Amino acid sequence: MSLAKEFVIAALVWFSYRLARSPRDPAIWALVGCLVLRLLTAPSSMVALHEFTGGTLDVDTFRLVQTVVLDASLFFLLVFFLLSAGGSRRRVALDAWLLLLVCAALAVAMFVVPAASREQAFGVGAALPAVVTEPGVALFFLVDAAYGTYTTVQAASWALRDAVETPLRVRWGLRIAACGLITLAVTSVARFGTILVRWSGGDVPSSLPVATAVLVHVGIILFMAGITLVGLLAVLAAVRLWLRHRRRYEDLRPLWGHLHDVFPGDALYAGQRGGWLEELAFWRMHRRYWRRVVEIRDGLVRLSPYLADCGFVEGRERVSPEVFREALARLRSGERPTSRTAVAVARPEGQDVEADVGELVTLSKTLRA
Repeated sequence: MSLAKEFVIAALVWFSYRLARSPRDPAIWALVGCLVLRLLTAPSSMVALHEFTGGTLDVDTFRLVQTVVLDASLFFLLVFFLLSAGGSRRRVALDAWLLLLVCAALAVAMFVVPAASREQAFGVGAALPAVVTEPGVALFFLVDAAYGTYTTVQAASWALRDAVETPLRVRWGLRIAACGLITLAVTSVARFGTILVRWSGGDVPSSLPVATAVLVHVGIILFMAGITLVGLLAVLAAVRLWLRHRRRYEDLRPLWGHLHDVFPGDALYAGQRGGWLEELAFWRMHRRYWRRVVEIRDGLVRLSPYLADCGFVEGRERVSPEVFREALARLRSGERPTSRTAVAVARPEGQDVEADVGELVTLSKTLRA
């Protein structure tokens, strides 16, 4: 298995997982479709499929199917970057019509070639014909190369446009992917020029097809490395967020425990709790974290009149452990506060949610001591 194919498989596994998590994201659908079709149109896959079917289709028809599917994978690739960068659905529709026109042109170009010349001109694989004498053969490969150039250049353009507006951790992955797409565009231009030279009766250096084949693999590897890097960094960011929420979830336990004891009815989803099984469900950490924050805020609002009676003044200082415990004691004893008006407790300086949680963590840590 080639390195390029391994990259395609790795990317397909990751984005299939992403698709399972976000089944309504059309951009991810497009990329998964692109990767699946790319695997199917790999020369080794097509040769194996041709042998498996026992040659049910003629070699030339098989080549037409391969080329159409490969162009469809490029279309899905373009759609992925177009939608990711905020392109319109109207632009997607126009590119879909262009793909249909390209497929029709490929079919017409192939079938105007005399049957005796088709098998020699259209073999299974990616190699270009060594001799081009029929106009239909030239048109077939010129249309395919032109479409490959268009889609890869457009996709690279959308990727670079999207990179400008994304975080730094995503930006470099998109730029690497764009470099891979530009490399693939160069190979399409080289194929276009090769067909033109051979159709005019000229010869191209023998090293050019070899270099083009190498560049195709380099382009695919760069592209896959770029989008894989984006996915990998997204995973690392998600892991860091999970660990931060897990740490703060535990830091909030003392404060939450005191408030939960006196206000058990404030618990969210109380009827759906699963005890220790709920705690083991690591994939629900974010939900448990935000639920704990909301429950604490609700409890502080209800406790704040007691805190005010115990000497807490809003906006001057943080609640001391002594004042907090005294307020809890008054509440447990059944004493009524002098006022029902709530006061702000552990209010952050800014409007940032994480800053708000940070104030709650600070208060919770003082109660642990």
